[in-house]
Amino acid sequence: SPQEVSKRWSEWLPAIEAEVNSLLQEKEAMEEISGSRLKELLHEAEENGVAVEFLPSKLVFTKKPGKKGGRPKVRWVICGNFEQKRDDESTYSSGADAAALRLLPVTSSRMQWTAGSIDVKTAFLNAVMDQQGQKTLLLVKPPQLFLEKGYMKLGTYYLPKRAVYGLRRSPKLWGECRDEGLESME
Repeated sequence: SPQEVSKRWSEWLPAIEAEVNSLLQEKEAMEEISGSRLKELLHEAEENGVAVEFLPSKLVFTKKPGKKGGRPKVRWVICGNFEQKRDDESTYSSGADAAALRLLPVTSSRMQWTAGSIDVKTAFLNAVMDQQGQKTLLLVKPPQLFLEKGYMKLGTYYLPKRAVYGLRRSPKLWGECRDEGLESME
C-alpha cells in the first residue's frame, strides 16, 4: 500500500526513480508542464475551443520474487477511468481468438517448430499519442504520494505523448502501432 511504501521510502526510491526516468526521459512518454507553459497550453486550448481534462494518476507497488523478500517494482498509472467518454470513441483492440490459440500448439508440433517468448519492456510506450486536433487535451496530475514526499512539485502536470498505462485508448494505440510494425516487416 502507499502507506507502507511511504514508511519505507528509501527502500522503494530506486524503483520509483527507474519508473519516472523511463516515462519522462527514456521513452519521453510524458512531458512535464508547469508555470508559464501550463498557462500557455490552457490559453491555447480555450482559444481553440478544446476542453482540458486533468486526470489523476496513481502508483502500483509490487515485489518481484527474489532474494531478501523480493525486488521492489513501481508502475505509474494514469486513472483513465476518470476521462470523459467520447461519443465516437472506440477502444476495441483485436487479439487472437481461441481457435487460433488451440491450433498453434498442434501446428507447431506437426511442423516441429520451436517457440520462445520475449518481454518488450514498457511495450505500450512505443505507441505515439498525438493530442493535436483532439476535442480534449489530457493533462495528468502526479500521484499523491509524490506530492506528499516532495518528489514532485504541486502545480506540475504531465502531458501524455505516448500510450501511457491506464488510458482507455492505450491498448488501441498500441495495437495500431504493433500492426504497423508487422506490416513494415513483411
